[in-house]
Amino acid sequence: RSGEFWTIRFSAAPELLEQMVFKGSVAVDGISLTVAAIDKLGIEIAVIPQTIKKTNLQNARAGDIVNIETDVIVKVVKKQLQNILPQAGSLTVEKLNELGF
Repeated sequence: RSGEFWTIRFSAAPELLEQMVFKGSVAVDGISLTVAAIDKLGIEIAVIPQTIKKTNLQNARAGDIVNIETDVIVKVVKKQLQNILPQAGSLTVEKLNELGF
């Protein structure tokens, strides 16, 4: 907990993490949230007290398994870039950085 919000960390598989971006949307157990940080092992979200009170996050405990759904916009952009840049091979954040994105 930090000031007016809690920070919650979720582990996620690499194929899910590739579909997430900093400040992008992600749904955790159906709750639409914003990615506050992302690394190779998972994401962090910042949650205000009202969200905790009004959702099932109030019952979440460390180690619980949750359903994570990534933002469809990221999926669409990734697919389009793969069509535009087929020579890029596997499209990752690192590859996009190399290509100037």
